[in-house]
Amino acid sequence: MTNELTFNSDWFTHNVPALEAIMADLKPSKILEIGSFEGRSTVFFLENMLNIHDKVEIHCIDSWLGGREHIQSGWDMDSVEHQFEENIRTFLHSFNEKKECKVVKRKGYSHAKMIELLTQGYENYFDFIYVDGSHEATDVLFDALLAHRLVRGGGDNSL
Repeated sequence: MTNELTFNSDWFTHNVPALEAIMADLKPSKILEIGSFEGRSTVFFLENMLNIHDKVEIHCIDSWLGGREHIQSGWDMDSVEHQFEENIRTFLHSFNEKKECKVVKRKGYSHAKMIELLTQGYENYFDFIYVDGSHEATDVLFDALLAHRLVRGGGDNSL
């Protein structure tokens, strides 16, 4: 399946062994992803959840404005966001129709979108939260604090 998707960078694959162990242990069906970029991690999480569950849900938060590293490297963040949408669309057209797969794109800064989730009743909702948005220390800390409120008891978040 991933052969049909297009990715122009790979800052995720090195995390796969650790995340596979977490997925096997937690068996999440509801994930919040902070930092989605082109959707490589989103597809990984969806594939893993759909191997276990018939109904899965992932909320993807990203500003698609890029951080300092993207700006300095000259990334076209509009193209990155478009590639995310194309990859998710391609993935959703390829999986078993007997399974229910919900992908919610939440464009904006993570702290604002996570507070929005809390006000919408998502406290203790997610089984797993993957935090890989901003790489600024204060942003990561704020994301971790908010994630703690959004993850269910017995769930996990990964920075």
